[in-house]
Amino acid sequence: MSGYFCADQARHSVENCLGTAPTPSTYVCIECPSPWAPRHFESKATPDNLRHWMAEQASLRQPAKFLFIASHPAQHQHGARILFFEKPSGLARCYQRRETRVSDPTQIVDQLQRYFSGKKVGIDTTHSGDRDILICTHGAYDRCCGRYGYPLYRQLLKWAPQQKLGHVRLWQASHIGGHRFAPTLVDFPEGRYYGGISLVQAQQLLLQAGEIQDLLPAYRGWGLFPRPLQVIEAELFRQNGWDWLKTRVGSTLVLEETESAQVALSCQLPSGDCLTYEAELEMESVKVYGSCGDTQPSWTKKYRLLHLSQKLSNNGACLLRSPEKAPKIRTGKALNSAQAS
Repeated sequence: MSGYFCADQARHSVENCLGTAPTPSTYVCIECPSPWAPRHFESKATPDNLRHWMAEQASLRQPAKFLFIASHPAQHQHGARILFFEKPSGLARCYQRRETRVSDPTQIVDQLQRYFSGKKVGIDTTHSGDRDILICTHGAYDRCCGRYGYPLYRQLLKWAPQQKLGHVRLWQASHIGGHRFAPTLVDFPEGRYYGGISLVQAQQLLLQAGEIQDLLPAYRGWGLFPRPLQVIEAELFRQNGWDWLKTRVGSTLVLEETESAQVALSCQLPSGDCLTYEAELEMESVKVYGSCGDTQPSWTKKYRLLHLSQKLSNNGACLLRSPEKAPKIRTGKALNSAQAS
């Protein structure tokens, strides 16, 4: 299948992007001017010491996800910014974010070494109200991201100032995963992923307004959760609307078998009470063309919600049940996500 675009193939096959959000525990986003090489740390603008350090981390299979980000030249500030996003433990509504700036890009490695040695770097901006919207425009990695991601970035860059979205920062980003769903973006510090997203849907997301039903077809899932849990979280997003984004949530993957998965998700209500959802999912394997260069399809897992139930705990505690003690959930009639209740 030479010469094809994997995103066009995914649209043609009507592949559902839900349950495909990446789940790294840590993201390190480094400001570096584009264009970027296929392996972004080998780009021309990468300082030599950073290139060598990142190559070493790649060989060590560092679990953190390293991204390059770039703002519009008119918005670029002196030096280079580094954003750290860490997955918190327990109930949460977003990743923990820290941010720092260096005056000279050759100082980036010093900050990274401090961070990974356990020292505090920069300031905590988790609750500043700012949002970082990372749009993958990494066409050298996969041409769909250049074909679909970059135009979306340009359109939003033109539109956003008219809305006075001072708390929203738009970034070009290197490969964030799932380029067959291009254009793709991730909304930090929440860590929610979107794919195949239209300009109208992206505008709706930035404004956090309008009908959730219109946005959900582009929702890949919340990166805080394992992929099976992303399906149930999306259903709760549908049921609760934009208010769901204010809810502190935690999850447990209870049991995953060959053809099904049982999961639990807990959230804390404004009253302090805990609401626990339990669900059963059906799994199936489907063939996909993951990249424009793929000559053969590969298999990937998809999850479908079968049954969803809830119960309220009014003792003020909101603890996640351990997988060993979680009861099995009865099998219900198969439901589409939009029909689950």
